Amino acid sequence: MDPLLQALKKAIFSVFEKMFFLFPEEGASPCAPTPDWQWVTIELRGTTAAVGGFRLEFGFPPPLGREMAVNFLGLDEGDLTDEIVTATLHEAVNVVAGNLLSTTGCALSMGLPEKLVPDSATVQRWAAHPAATHLLVDEYSCLVLLRPQDGSVV
Repeated sequence: MDPLLQALKKAIFSVFEKMFFLFPEEGASPCAPTPDWQWVTIELRGTTAAVGGFRLEFGFPPPLGREMAVNFLGLDEGDLTDEIVTATLHEAVNVVAGNLLSTTGCALSMGLPEKLVPDSATVQRWAAHPAATHLLVDEYSCLVLLRPQDGSVV
């Protein structure tokens, strides 16, 4: 397995456990990702012309996003808003990306997390991508994709 993908999985597991008290496992997802999931992306740009960049794309089913926000912020489920859940997921992606960069020593800089609104065909392509990581977090699926900016496979 590619060392960068290994480092990404390690960063995800660490962040989910420490920040959200959730314990992901790698494996087959009980349900396929859909466009109505909450999708967040972050760009990892090369700092020189010789270093290519990457894009991290995360898909969270809405119940998982809500559970992450409740666990992270200590709020009651009834106190959550869509904005709070979105901000929590952006923070999760940001911290995972930061952990990835700090542990690998890659010459990359981070962009800001952004919301994505993919169509069904794009979601299906991402789910089938060779570098897609399918996680089971409690009873929820989660999809993470690390894509080089040049379109190659990690």
